[in-house]
Amino acid sequence: MSLINRKIIIDKSIERSRLVCELNFDVNFFYVMTYFLALIFPFASIMIWFFPKRNNGPLGLGDLLMLLVDLWLLLHLYLMNKMVVVTGNSLESNKHCITETLEERYSGIEFSSENPNVITVQKPDGWIRRGKIITIILNNNDLYINTLSTARWGSLSSFLGPIDYFRSKSIAKSFKLAQQ
Repeated sequence: MSLINRKIIIDKSIERSRLVCELNFDVNFFYVMTYFLALIFPFASIMIWFFPKRNNGPLGLGDLLMLLVDLWLLLHLYLMNKMVVVTGNSLESNKHCITETLEERYSGIEFSSENPNVITVQKPDGWIRRGKIITIILNNNDLYINTLSTARWGSLSSFLGPIDYFRSKSIAKSFKLAQQ
């Protein structure tokens, strides 16, 4: 499943500050499985906590671990497609500067774009490291940055939304420093 070739809906993405793409089988399957996984864990936790035969003692380490996993997955759902907005100088200057910033940060990246206002960068996954898909939408003086981690064979990760969001913020910070 290669999600690098998904079609991004630019107007809706800019309006919502979230990555919005046309739905196809691969994208639908990923979202259904991610939402199922992220919503079944809190439901299971609630069922376990309030199970009638359970000892009503204080929360144990396992309960706290389940709560942390639940919160992490719900945070992933919220931050998974969130875009970081950065104001730059001009369209051409922004395009040149973000390209240089990404080449400095990541070696072995592949640029692709079917639209002049969208830059898609893919860093292939390896045996140990996760791959990345970085999508940048250029709109006048603004850049909208989103990062998604990939597991093996190009499938999107269902757990790394918060890390990807902070990675996008880090790219935005590097971009701002390069613009100065």
